[in-house]
Amino acid sequence: MDEMVELDGVTYHTLFLGLKKTKGIEGVSELYHTMTKTNFVLKTRTVVTLMKYFCQNSHVDLGLSLWKYMVERGYCPHSHALDLLVTGICSRGMVQEAFECSKQLLERGRHMSTASFSMMENFLLKAGQKEKLKDLDQMIKKLQSILPPSRGHTTGISTVIE
Repeated sequence: MDEMVELDGVTYHTLFLGLKKTKGIEGVSELYHTMTKTNFVLKTRTVVTLMKYFCQNSHVDLGLSLWKYMVERGYCPHSHALDLLVTGICSRGMVQEAFECSKQLLERGRHMSTASFSMMENFLLKAGQKEKLKDLDQMIKKLQSILPPSRGHTTGISTVIE
């Protein structure tokens, strides 16, 4: 790999898949960190693949790092990547981080899935953070006024919150 002049998206995707099977999380993590040093922006399918792999292997820190890395480079990860990340980080009590990632997705003009929003709604209500839930709901409503959601995307809070 060191002899290759420049890696492209297909090469990274292939290498990540191979490393998952041969070297596990250590190999994937090492390539991920090498990639970030070059400021390479991955394609959607690779982001989703990595997010799933990181979150399923108890490395939500790497999933959150990947999310931040992509957003800092002006890329908005797909809502499926958010679904995976929200599930992983909320289940570990990182509700504030999940809220921030959800806001970033909405601010960039992408709809949240119903699954992600339902999870956020559940965790925010349990944490007594109704204001944050209302903030997400307002952002969703504002986005809907510009771009109606498609099937599978949330329409916001379904019940009245006081």
